[in-house]
Amino acid sequence: MSLRVPDVTVLLTCVGGQLAPSLLQSLKSCKTIKVRSVGVDVNPRAAGQYFADAFYKVPSGADPAYPHALLRICRRENVKVVFPGSDEEALTLALCTRKFSQHGIHLSCPPENKVRLLGNKADMYDYLGRLGIPVPPYVRIESHQDLKKAAELFKYPKNPFLIKPTSGRGGRGIQIISAKGPVAGDKKDSPEFSALSLPTFTSIFRRNGGGELIAMPYLSGHIYDVDVLADANGNPHYMLPRRRVNRKGIPFQGCFLDRHAAVLALAQAIQQKLCLPHLFDYDILCDQRGRPWLLEANPRPSGSMAASIFNGIHLLEFAILAFLGKHVPRQKVPWGAGCVPFLDLIKNRTPVEKKK
Repeated sequence: MSLRVPDVTVLLTCVGGQLAPSLLQSLKSCKTIKVRSVGVDVNPRAAGQYFADAFYKVPSGADPAYPHALLRICRRENVKVVFPGSDEEALTLALCTRKFSQHGIHLSCPPENKVRLLGNKADMYDYLGRLGIPVPPYVRIESHQDLKKAAELFKYPKNPFLIKPTSGRGGRGIQIISAKGPVAGDKKDSPEFSALSLPTFTSIFRRNGGGELIAMPYLSGHIYDVDVLADANGNPHYMLPRRRVNRKGIPFQGCFLDRHAAVLALAQAIQQKLCLPHLFDYDILCDQRGRPWLLEANPRPSGSMAASIFNGIHLLEFAILAFLGKHVPRQKVPWGAGCVPFLDLIKNRTPVEKKK
C-alpha cells in the first residue's frame, strides 16, 4: 500500500550549480509524494530554471535582503520545504528559522547556535579537536609571519602544504604551496589547484591585504563526501560515504558509494558531537595511510548527493517526508554503485566502475 502523503512544493537554492538540474529532476521521481519544485539563483540564466516548475532570481545569500526575498517567494509559491545549496544561504537562513516556521515553512538548516561554528573552519577544528575528533594539524593564517610558521610546521620546502579560506563554500579558494611545482594529482583537478611557491603566495597575500586563512598538510589520499540525513535531534537515518573520482570535486567528475569503515566511524563520531539535523554532508580526507580526517562540515546538502539519489537512496524525498512527520523508508545501500557527470546523472544510468 502506498503512503498517502499530500502534494508539496519544495524550493532549492543555487540552481545554477552543475548538478542542480539532476537534483531538480530527481524530485519528479519521488515514489511516495508528488513534488512541485521552485528554483532560485543569483544568476537569471541559471541552468536549473529549465528543470524547475518555477524559477526566481534572488540576491546573494550574504545580502541582508536575501531572507526577506526568499520568504516572499515561499509565501507566493506555497513552499513547505527549503533546501539551501550554499553555505552562505544555509547559515543566513538558520538565523531565520522561527520567522519561516511561522508561515509553515521548513528550512533544512543547522541550529542557530551552530551557525558561528559552522561558518569558520578554524573554529570548527578548534572545537572538534578539543572533543577528541581527528582533525589535521593546522595553522591560522592572518599575517606573513603565520605563513612562515606554517611552512616550518609542515616542513616546506621539502613537503607541500595547503591553504584555504576559513569561510566559504567547499573546495573553493584552495591553494597548494609547493616549491617543486604541481604535486601528484593536481593535473586531474581544476587550475585552482595548481601550486605556487611560498614567496609567490606571500607576495599575493600581502598585495591583497591578508585575510583569515587556514593552512594544513597536503594529504594525498582519497576524499569522501558523506551524505547525512538526520532527524531533528541529530539521530541519523542515513550516513552514506561517497568517494570522489577527482579529489577536488569541482568540476564534478563522478563518485561512488564506498562503505569505508574508518570514514563511517569518523563521520559518526563527528555527528555525535555536533548533532546536526536534516540534510547535510561531511567532507573527509584520507592521508597516505588511509587514515581519515575531517576536512569540512557543510551546513547544507552536497550537490553531488545526486549520485546517492540516482542509485536508489532518495535523500531529498526522505528529508521531505521527515519534515512532514512521515516515516523515513529504509533502503538497502548499493555499495560500489556510482555516477558520472551531468548528462549521465540526468539519464539516471552509467555507473562509475567500482574502485578497489
